[in-house]
Amino acid sequence: MGDYIAKQITRLLREQKDRRRWMAVSLLLALAVGLGTVAVFTKPGEFRTHTVRVLRCPVTETVAHTHNDDCYDEDGALVCALSVRPLHQHTEECYAFERVLVCGGGGRGPHSR
Repeated sequence: MGDYIAKQITRLLREQKDRRRWMAVSLLLALAVGLGTVAVFTKPGEFRTHTVRVLRCPVTETVAHTHNDDCYDEDGALVCALSVRPLHQHTEECYAFERVLVCGGGGRGPHSR
């Protein structure tokens, strides 16, 4: 009879240990899913945008111009309002990087700020 009780106690303790182990694994998985969900929903706009290279060159606002015969009057005086500017080649300093929406929502909806 004592041998039977000892086997039952051993079996119950082993089952209790297994349940604790599975409970710990389940809680860790639930914590990982919860943290992942919070991380995703704290930055909803980040996943709907991407970075694009945009031309932001101040030289493009001016016109490349070389004076011709139309820029002078009969006396040879300059009457052209445009200044002479050489042709500009864009370099990396002429570009900026901006984040733009790709979802097409235009800022409407439950996640817009």
